[in-house]
Amino acid sequence: KVQFFFTPTLVNTGSELVLFDTGLNPEGITAAVEDAGYTTDQVDKVVITHMHGDHIGGLLGEGGETFKNASYIAGAVEHNHWAGADNDNFKAKVAPLSEKMTMLDDGGSVASGITAMAAFGHTPGHMGYMIESEGKQLMLIADLANHPVWSLAKPDWEVRFDMDKTA
Repeated sequence: KVQFFFTPTLVNTGSELVLFDTGLNPEGITAAVEDAGYTTDQVDKVVITHMHGDHIGGLLGEGGETFKNASYIAGAVEHNHWAGADNDNFKAKVAPLSEKMTMLDDGGSVASGITAMAAFGHTPGHMGYMIESEGKQLMLIADLANHPVWSLAKPDWEVRFDMDKTA
């Protein structure tokens, strides 16, 4: 048996609080943001790496938008794919916010020091994000490597949820 973990990522740029992905539901992501010492009202930008349910589930709930003061960012290819698919999660969680979303392509800027990078394969428009500060870099790769050991040790092993396994 394999245990998978989802870790939402908050980046404080010094001028903006940027959240990457929202988990399965508003309650879970709210608790995670609060555990990090912030409130959902303090989040300035919510960036969606891809639109599987465990990354978009916390966008909206019965109380409306979870991040009432935030703008939303998604990859253009990803958004356009799901907008054209018959997908209930997209319809319920993303479509109502689409007019508030900024769409990025490879190389697009989320904020100072945060750059979108195409990582297509897990989903048609999956994006990674390069985070740079003071000469150091960190690549945020949500679901690009689904398991910290075997995804890297056995790159030929495929994950059931990868939509384009070759990519």
